[in-house]
Amino acid sequence: MSLSDLANISTIAQAALVIISLGFIWYQLRQSTKLAKAANSQAIAEQALSFNSLLIEHSEIADLWYSYGEGFPSADKTNEHRYRELLVQWLILHENIYYQWEKGLLDPEIHTAWLEDLKCTVKKHNLKVISDNLGQFFPGKFGDHIIKLQAK
Repeated sequence: MSLSDLANISTIAQAALVIISLGFIWYQLRQSTKLAKAANSQAIAEQALSFNSLLIEHSEIADLWYSYGEGFPSADKTNEHRYRELLVQWLILHENIYYQWEKGLLDPEIHTAWLEDLKCTVKKHNLKVISDNLGQFFPGKFGDHIIKLQAK
């Protein structure tokens, strides 16, 4: 075997190792993406759990939330403000979910469940306590998304 043959074999071996290395890098990137999606899903679930814990621990806040923002006496501005802040926080959570979905950081199954919750929130809750123009309160694609859900 000549030196030229050994050089050719070495070049072929190096090319094969580069291809194998690229395969490992691709696999690691896929795994990292899956881990990031799982971490995002877990963080969202923790935020929702905190919100729901507040409702579970305080019956007056649960009553306020499940009043859906309807029927506040004109003198009861405190509860109206409380309800507004609960609704804003819940919609900010959904805004975070929306943009994570848009960036491909959530699996379709996770997004579908949250989308159904957002549809329910938009349908049942009195969004007018936030603003008459949600597009101004939530500028950008998420505000447009809420407006489209309201129209349905």
